[in-house]
Amino acid sequence: MTRKYFRAHDDSLTSERKPLYQDSRIKVDYLPNAIEDHELITDDGDGPYLILQRGILEQCARTSRDRFPELIERITNFTFTPSLNESGLTLDSIHVAICQAYMEQERRYNEFRLNIRR
Repeated sequence: MTRKYFRAHDDSLTSERKPLYQDSRIKVDYLPNAIEDHELITDDGDGPYLILQRGILEQCARTSRDRFPELIERITNFTFTPSLNESGLTLDSIHVAICQAYMEQERRYNEFRLNIRR
C-alpha cells in the first residue's frame, strides 16, 4: 500500500481533519492539492512560510537538533532563518513542530493500515 493511497483516504475520513501539528504560532499539514508534500505556516500565514517537499518532513524529523539548522538552511537556500528570526520564532520550535507532525503522520498511517486489515 502506498502513502498516496493513504493520503487520499485520510482526507476523506472527515471534512474537518486536524492538521498534523498546530500550536498558537505554527501549523504543519499536507500541502493542499498535493499528495505527499507538506506546508509549514507561521503566525496564521503572516510569518515565514515553508513548503516541505516529499520526504523532507521525515528527513527533518530524523535530523538531530544540532544538525537541523544546517539542514534547514540547505533546504531553503538560506532564506528561511532570517525571516524566522524577525518573527521571534526559533529553529528549535520549528524542529519540534516538524518532529511532532511527522510522528502524527506516522500514527495516522499505522492506524489506517490496521483498519485496512480488519
